[in-house]
Amino acid sequence: MINSLISVEFPFQLINTPRPKRCGYPGFNLSCNNGNQTILTLPYSGDFVVEDINYMDQSIEIRDPDECFPRRFLSQNFTLSGSPYQLYPNNYTFYNCSNMTSYGIPRVSCLSGDNFTVLATVFSDEWLRLHCQVILNAPISVKLSWSLPICEDCEWLGEECALKSDTSLEVGCFDASTTPSTRTGLPRSARDGILIGTGILGLLF
Repeated sequence: MINSLISVEFPFQLINTPRPKRCGYPGFNLSCNNGNQTILTLPYSGDFVVEDINYMDQSIEIRDPDECFPRRFLSQNFTLSGSPYQLYPNNYTFYNCSNMTSYGIPRVSCLSGDNFTVLATVFSDEWLRLHCQVILNAPISVKLSWSLPICEDCEWLGEECALKSDTSLEVGCFDASTTPSTRTGLPRSARDGILIGTGILGLLF
């Protein structure tokens, strides 16, 4: 069973599940592991645990299974190439402070060692720049966004976003009470257009 806290909706689709093709958008496959965690697989970076999906602002928060995203950026072992996502700007400045044990800033334990401490701050710190070495500018946690498909309007309307057909990547908003197998293929925009047109004809005749 997948993590019940994560709602998997269009454009996402769980792989190996018996759902119609139009329930998901290409490149938005998710899976679940043996620990009941929702997993996002990036083509050239591997598997990541999904922490949250916000369908209103079209974003997804992911966690490094090794609990150290900064190390991935430091070793250049993280790329969004081949995926539909963009990285939210949320950079920290990381400092290698060899002779410091504390500066009132929590140490980044997964990057620190016995003889050195790595600290991270949101804003540039002049004292740290004088006494430590800047080693990285990167996020501590990662939030991704996607620009296509655009489904915010459907979310605001309380309707479901889905592909209009199995042969097109065009999306539309559908009544949430219908299923892909029972939909007529007319999204809300088309239905509203028909209703408006009917109303105008009624006024004319």
